[in-house]
Amino acid sequence: MTKEEFEAKLKDSPFLVGDLVYQWLLDRIVTLDIKPGACLNESQLANHLGLSRTPVHSALERLQADGMVQLRRGKKPIVSTLDISEYDAIANLRAAVESKAASQAALLITPADITQLKKITLDIERRQDSIVPYPLNDTAFHEIILQAACNPYLQKAYELYRIKLMRYRWFIFLSSPPTEQDYASRESVHRGLYLALKSHFPQQAAELAELDATLMRHMVLGF
Repeated sequence: MTKEEFEAKLKDSPFLVGDLVYQWLLDRIVTLDIKPGACLNESQLANHLGLSRTPVHSALERLQADGMVQLRRGKKPIVSTLDISEYDAIANLRAAVESKAASQAALLITPADITQLKKITLDIERRQDSIVPYPLNDTAFHEIILQAACNPYLQKAYELYRIKLMRYRWFIFLSSPPTEQDYASRESVHRGLYLALKSHFPQQAAELAELDATLMRHMVLGF
């Protein structure tokens, strides 16, 4: 969310100021516009947005609960750093959750969901020609599958790592650009997963969802 988008939404929904400040800051942190380890100044942020410090402080408290910010007594808040051990834990949980979701989705997915997955798959394969950044397409693709599984427990498990996973997706996209082989591998997996779901093959869908998590793990951790 840009500052201009923030101001437009605030004008339309002034009673949602706390949520809007939170989303504005979250977007900037997740997309690495605010770098890991950066110090945050409540007063400067409030002045930048033309607000009091109260909604900014509330947003920072929510971001601390998300693991995105660290509030320190007597010191400026800092943006949480990216951590190898943290991502290793996320990758393991993700493989378990999303492979199970893909298996269930293969039996329950609707034609509308299939249409959306096909659209995103084609857009991913456009690479730099896509108007939607890869991290957003990748997230949307997998969230359709999670929703199609119709399993609230899997959805709840996904929420445990959703925000942090998005930041690692942006880290790969911006800080260590994928190689041609990386692109080709992940495009192949996305297309294969889409086709497995379309054909209602649960075991194949589960295996490909786990493979996708493994490929991203390799891109982040190098193993």
